[in-house]
Amino acid sequence: MVTLEFLDRKLSLLNIFEIISSIERTGIWRISEALGERSRQVLLRRAEALNYVPLPEQNDYGVEQHMASAQDVTGIEPFAKFALEVGLWLSYRFGIIEGWGHMRLTFDDVAVQRYNACAIGISPHKDSRARVLLIALVSLSGTAKFSTCQGRDIASARTTIETKPGDLVLMRAPGFAGVTDVERPFHSVYNIAGPRHVVALRVKKRVT
Repeated sequence: MVTLEFLDRKLSLLNIFEIISSIERTGIWRISEALGERSRQVLLRRAEALNYVPLPEQNDYGVEQHMASAQDVTGIEPFAKFALEVGLWLSYRFGIIEGWGHMRLTFDDVAVQRYNACAIGISPHKDSRARVLLIALVSLSGTAKFSTCQGRDIASARTTIETKPGDLVLMRAPGFAGVTDVERPFHSVYNIAGPRHVVALRVKKRVT
């Protein structure tokens, strides 16, 4: 059973308003070792058994990417239960703040990405406008630097964090703080010591 063994205890020691302020200001927030070791191992073993498809080394937007992505794992266990638990937990934390009831997170786009050791995993880029509210990135193995940038030049890094196994990175998306046109941060992953496996949790934009 996958459980967020350390997440509640760690986040309860932090100021939720500080977290929100950081995400609004810099675009990201990291919770170090948010995932319990047993849970990390369960997810990692399943991630290592997935089939991965290498992405083109450069996409249509000129983004350099040296990584591979597994097939859609949204409905596959243990990732489905994990996505549900993370969504419920974060929704509760945001929901206790007046005016933040809109942050009900149903992570219905779940992907697993694998990076081998390399200088640049993916160069500065923005996530799709079709993914909203909040993006949660959970490191299962390997280490890397994760930076938000002013543009597509990696030298324009504004905020840089080191990610290691068990870390949870939260990144804003359209609709965060109730702002539909919120700036989507350019971000990059580099200086990778791998193999690095990451579970990416996203919320699909509802079509009305």
